[in-house]
Amino acid sequence: LEYTDEPYLMWTCRVMGSCGGLGDRLNGIVMSLYVAMLTNRTLIVRGWQTPSNMTAFLEPASIHWDLKEPSLPSKVISTIDQRGHPYLAEPCRQHDPQIGIEFQNNLMNKEADLAEPCLSEYWNRYGGRQDKYHSLFQIGFQALFRFTPLVDKSANHLLQRAGMNAAANDPYIAIHIRTGQGTTWDDPVRHGTTEDLHRFYDCAVKMQTGMKQRYQMTTLPNIYIAADNNTAKEKIMSWNVDGTVKAVTDLEVFHVDRTRIKELNDFDQAYTDVWGELKVLIDATCLVMSRSGFSNLASEISPQQPRCAIMFNECGDANVTEALNHLR
Repeated sequence: LEYTDEPYLMWTCRVMGSCGGLGDRLNGIVMSLYVAMLTNRTLIVRGWQTPSNMTAFLEPASIHWDLKEPSLPSKVISTIDQRGHPYLAEPCRQHDPQIGIEFQNNLMNKEADLAEPCLSEYWNRYGGRQDKYHSLFQIGFQALFRFTPLVDKSANHLLQRAGMNAAANDPYIAIHIRTGQGTTWDDPVRHGTTEDLHRFYDCAVKMQTGMKQRYQMTTLPNIYIAADNNTAKEKIMSWNVDGTVKAVTDLEVFHVDRTRIKELNDFDQAYTDVWGELKVLIDATCLVMSRSGFSNLASEISPQQPRCAIMFNECGDANVTEALNHLR
């Protein structure tokens, strides 16, 4: 589509290493939608070209953000890692005379930061906000994006490689583990100790037992492990005696912003697998999460809201029951 001469805000990510992972980038784009709305600008998303084009995995849903890049000069505004930046903290007060703004952002403000008075006044012009379950992030994401068929194909392929029947649509639990010990990038250690891995496993088993009872299943549902470390997957699988814990243990570990690409054997496959694994986590009936933007992304994008999801180290009986109560 062609761009007209209206004021615009164009989200960009020009340089790998500055935009963050998938969660950071998508948070930044969704927040840019709200900034564009509140500053009366047309949103353009240039996607990201590094490490590879975003549009292979995401396409426009209700909003045509894929306008051609304007030839008009633009003013660059970067809010990368600056949550207090005026364009994020008080977008309604920004009245920049520049027609074009190139917006570099990797943050999504919390609902409370946008609730009063700025965003609520905007909602009220259109009858008020009706949905109490979906977050601002999910509302924005669903308005902007839908996954391309490549993502669904990749997710189904991963499930099959893990020994699960993707076509059956059986309920399953997914674990996402950010150990901080990915082999193709440098990352501070997060949840990689044996104790932490046991917490993930024990939490998933609790959810597994509860889900079987809730759905009156004759067998235990499968548990799919997604992690930034294949050894961690293998260790957890070794503790499982009933064969219900599944994983693809030969994936090339990949981070969209940090991976040293030259160390990969098959970059295109590794990048596609990241999107496929995100979809596996989104589609899971219940999710055991790590403290990671990727976990949060999988939880918030899910159409199941409130989400059956729980943090791996907050898996007491009451929290498990609360999470399972969100199942329909």
